[in-house]
Amino acid sequence: MSARSRRRLRLWFEIGIVAVSGILWIATLVWPDWIELLFHVDPDEGNGSVERALTVLLPVVGVAVAVLAGRDWRRSRSEPETGRG
Repeated sequence: MSARSRRRLRLWFEIGIVAVSGILWIATLVWPDWIELLFHVDPDEGNGSVERALTVLLPVVGVAVAVLAGRDWRRSRSEPETGRG
């Protein structure tokens, strides 16, 4: 696998992480009990601290990974086509 194809694969992986973190962030804002309902556990014993942490951490993760994805996208666009493959 070439460096360019590895970079493209990483780019798509990063885009997926951004999408999932955004979806989970919105789900946490709209439906704060989704963790308890989906996994049948109550990690914060009903006080909402996990949900508050997610509303802060998920956007941070999303923005950080989006910056990395943008860097990878710009790098892949600036590489010349090799004509192989």
